[in-house]
Amino acid sequence: MGTSLDTLLPYFKSTSVADVVLYLEQGRAIGTTFAVPEETADTATTLDELSISPDLYERNLNNIESTLGENVRLHNRWYRLARGPLRVGRDKLGVFAVVLPSNFIISAGVTSRNTYALLFTLAMACVVLIGVLIAQHITRPLNQLVKTSRAVAEGDLGQRTGSAAPTRSGNWPTPLTK
Repeated sequence: MGTSLDTLLPYFKSTSVADVVLYLEQGRAIGTTFAVPEETADTATTLDELSISPDLYERNLNNIESTLGENVRLHNRWYRLARGPLRVGRDKLGVFAVVLPSNFIISAGVTSRNTYALLFTLAMACVVLIGVLIAQHITRPLNQLVKTSRAVAEGDLGQRTGSAAPTRSGNWPTPLTK
């Protein structure tokens, strides 16, 4: 009992989050998840364009250490394609390829960079704003005490700080509030 290619290809695409091509028998492409453009409207033509030479098929089939990649142009668009052997257990069934648009990594990097730049800018603005608010909270009572002390030193004994709470040093400014 087997699973049909129509079931496997969408599963492979969703698992790899990329387009997939399957090759059998001397490098003939037998299935792909590429969307066929309306002007082509022929899956066979797309599969012919994706087929590889028998020599390249054999190299990919027998390659056990790495994947072989290349840039390909299909339907007037550039793609980065990586091929490797399709194995089930110890059996080599064919060759598969995972295909991404050539600008995929670049556009994802730009999006990530812009997102991180925006987040960093917002975080720094929040830190600066919080710092200013804390500084004002600390210096406002001290500035009031300095203002009251100067007024008392100039002879205005009617000045009051207006503070009924202890200062940062823990002392009550009682001589200036009475």
